[in-house]
Amino acid sequence: MGGDSAGDGCRESLGEDGEVMDRISERSVKRGSCLAGERGSAMLEFAIIVPSLILFLFFIVEFALIMYDKAVITNASREGARLASLYYPDAGNPGARRPDGEIQSAVMDYASKYLITFGNDTLDLSDIQVVREQDASGIWVGKVIVTYHYDFMILPNLLQNITGPFILSAATIMRDENQIPPS
Repeated sequence: MGGDSAGDGCRESLGEDGEVMDRISERSVKRGSCLAGERGSAMLEFAIIVPSLILFLFFIVEFALIMYDKAVITNASREGARLASLYYPDAGNPGARRPDGEIQSAVMDYASKYLITFGNDTLDLSDIQVVREQDASGIWVGKVIVTYHYDFMILPNLLQNITGPFILSAATIMRDENQIPPS
């Protein structure tokens, strides 16, 4: 155990004749006084760092939930646009399309299976918009727009006050199948 103990934060004490006191008794004195101060500073560091790390962990989880819900909203809009683009049985009437309610129901079904919501936020029919239009070349397309108001789940008050309402949205456009291109 050779080595100078001056680097441990305690001063060496000198005996009556100016020599260093016996190291064993000195260590016992130091252990009681110096290590108690080190334990206190370690507890203080722990008390400062751990809440910051926990808060950082919650931000990571919240961000992961937002990214997951964004992917679910995107896939739900794809499901709706795909259904809107499929051939509808009434081929004699080119204006016949699947009803918007059927497309909205498909989007709602998908979102209800996979969307993570712990709060009061849910996807409503008013959050799903179905648009049917002709593109520049005259081909019919179905466009499904899904808008979802994300409520922060883990740190709601803190993040809601900083960012305000957080809105996730996705829009998907698909061409209608079995069309004869305009000539």
